[in-house]
Amino acid sequence: MMMRILVVDDDSTLVGVMQESVKGAVRCPAEVIALTGERLKDAIRELRDREHNWGTHGSTWHPRHYEAEMDSADVLVLDYRLADLYGHDGFMTGEDLAALARRYSRAGPIVSVNRFGEQSFDLRLRRGMETWAEVSVAHEDLRNPRLWVAAAPDSYRPWGWPSLQQLPQLFEQRVRHALRHLDTPVAEVFGISTTQMELMPRDVSEALGGDPTSLTFMDVALAQAFPSSNVPQPSRPQMARIAAAEVGKWLANSVLPGEEILIDAPHLVVRYPSLLRGTRLPENLNALASVGRDADLHLDTSKIRSARFRPTFWLDRPAWWTESILEDRRLTENRTPWEMRPLEYGFAEDTSRFHRMDKLRAFQAVGIFGERYVRVPDESVGYKPANRLLG
Repeated sequence: MMMRILVVDDDSTLVGVMQESVKGAVRCPAEVIALTGERLKDAIRELRDREHNWGTHGSTWHPRHYEAEMDSADVLVLDYRLADLYGHDGFMTGEDLAALARRYSRAGPIVSVNRFGEQSFDLRLRRGMETWAEVSVAHEDLRNPRLWVAAAPDSYRPWGWPSLQQLPQLFEQRVRHALRHLDTPVAEVFGISTTQMELMPRDVSEALGGDPTSLTFMDVALAQAFPSSNVPQPSRPQMARIAAAEVGKWLANSVLPGEEILIDAPHLVVRYPSLLRGTRLPENLNALASVGRDADLHLDTSKIRSARFRPTFWLDRPAWWTESILEDRRLTENRTPWEMRPLEYGFAEDTSRFHRMDKLRAFQAVGIFGERYVRVPDESVGYKPANRLLG
């Protein structure tokens, strides 16, 4: 199936450079389309018209056809600085356009380019909810094939990046699921227990706009996208798209990075190496960071099946509830921790690969498992804040 990637900027020269960067990096059949100039202004006017109609006619109104440029974008790549959009269209940043696209179009995942400046690795790991984009990258990152698919050894690839090649399909599954559960509390849908909620740092539990035990998917969409009555609310299917995007970001950007609420495969095997099937060769370990299907993992997951996070399509990687793992006495590391054989390798958050410990540098991230590692394969990338690097 052909992926449609829409690259947006008001600068026709820059949008061409971005388009070529994406074409050179993407590793699946894809149509990479540049949207700029009058076509971009027309696309914005269409979204403004929808905003007006929903404001005038209420949430029961819907477009006769979803045929605007952005509706068919499986991935929407937006440059943050849209300096030339003046006149009747008003001035807007890429973040403003991302908000408009998410509220009133059927666009898939959004990539914000250059919002945070030069290419850098965030040593805090927790990326927050302050942007409409699923991922924020620098212009240089668009040329990196590993932004689109995780494979390739040793090169720079933050573990926090989603696999953009896989994400559109997952996003549509989330939208359908959110629509079915629009009036159900988020915590109930994911089976988050009271204890798990109590273990969440407050900045994580409140990142959705309130308490997830009572906050419904509709509440999330309202809290994140409609801060006042001046912003027209669209139809329920459109609200489900907003909720799917915001809850997906919450899980990926706030809940998972600390690994103390959910734990993914690479970090799981570091703490529970007895779960690794076969030898401890790097290729077996690196498979944990390269696939999205449980069947391809070199892990004995039979003992931890009940701890699996579900529905699985809400994350782009396998994950398990950390509390359940820590309490499972069937696991050797919990039952007889003195018999644990530590791995000879550590997981590098900046390459999404395992390396020998003498090749890694420790840093202090977030969460109870705060000490993590980086490989620093590219000296041109800034690691910030630098005071989190240890040693």
